[in-house]
Amino acid sequence: STDRGLAPAYFGMKLRNLSKEEAERFGADREAVQVIEVQKGTPAEKAGIQPLDIILKVGLKPVPNVGDFKKEIKNHNIKNGIPLVILDDKGQHAVELKEKK
Repeated sequence: STDRGLAPAYFGMKLRNLSKEEAERFGADREAVQVIEVQKGTPAEKAGIQPLDIILKVGLKPVPNVGDFKKEIKNHNIKNGIPLVILDDKGQHAVELKEKK
């Protein structure tokens, strides 16, 4: 399957890798994944995730890059909710990706 950024694998988010240098400018202390686009009506939008937010962890696992993000979310079930730790302009906080069926 081809990932066109906004693939279902990312729950409506388009993601990119943040280098350590870039992450530091955003206030993160390590490599992470940055959200660059959020589609309306998707689990990402419903969780309150916005462009420029940084995803630090999936569950308790740090995700330094998009590949790790994809690997980690496979260990969770969207039906039960996938806990993320994100960093935005208000600081770090937990959000949950959930399918509202």
